[in-house]
Amino acid sequence: MPYYNAIKYSIIVERSIYAALVTTGAYCVLIISFLTLFDFNWFASSPFFVLLVAIAVYGGKKSYEQCYQLKFSDAGDVELLLASGEVMRAKVTASSFYNSFFLSLHLQSKEPMAGGQCAALKKKARRVVIYRDAVSTKEYRQLARLLHFGR
Repeated sequence: MPYYNAIKYSIIVERSIYAALVTTGAYCVLIISFLTLFDFNWFASSPFFVLLVAIAVYGGKKSYEQCYQLKFSDAGDVELLLASGEVMRAKVTASSFYNSFFLSLHLQSKEPMAGGQCAALKKKARRVVIYRDAVSTKEYRQLARLLHFGR
């Protein structure tokens, strides 16, 4: 059966406040750890501190704005459509997991290599984290079922 006939479900992953908070929090922990390891003169290093906080906020904003579409089947086949137009056809691997807060999909793909070497295949992997607030409850359950049965 062709790959595109096996796709059964389509889920649009929307913006996630949880993703923004987790990313910004991780950056802030790194900034605080960095600043406590080194003895800084706070007045002299305030532009550096402001730059680090701006990077943390920018990272949270980029995480918040990530949107993409997943098409998947019960067998674990996934098609990931990013907002940039990139399409990835892949299989969910056994290292994927879920809990009540987020799903972590580890996708493994085999695509022809660029440069005209169609016979050679390269493996491409991508980890996709889907937070609970980015999809509906029904869609979250469908994805959890995919992880549970499709691996």
